[in-house]
Amino acid sequence: MIQHHIEACTKIPSMKEILLVGFYQPTEALSRFLVSAQQEFKIPIRYLQEYAALGTGGGIYHFRDQILSGGPDAFFVLNADVCSEFPLPEMLAFQQQHGDPQSFVILGTTVRGGLGQPQAAGSLGTHLNRAC
Repeated sequence: MIQHHIEACTKIPSMKEILLVGFYQPTEALSRFLVSAQQEFKIPIRYLQEYAALGTGGGIYHFRDQILSGGPDAFFVLNADVCSEFPLPEMLAFQQQHGDPQSFVILGTTVRGGLGQPQAAGSLGTHLNRAC
């Protein structure tokens, strides 16, 4: 499923790097996948491993210096356990046209349970993408 997220991110021409943040020990299969994805999509992709399961906000805070290195104009946060169309170029354009530099745009999702009832999505990791 992470390939779907990477493909969505590559639709932003100014995307400079993709950072994957998670608590899980990287495997040989993940390493091979990241090398292959970097070659296919021509964009640097790094996995940043948390020392403990920090959650989305904790991972962003812990790796804030790496996320902000190079002075990106914007960054995206995608949860790896959520699959969507990810209209990232449109979201970035909307933020640039309507927001100030400190604003953000949120794409909300609802996960349906077994009986069609909404439920919370699990937390399997955070996918950070630096644009601009």
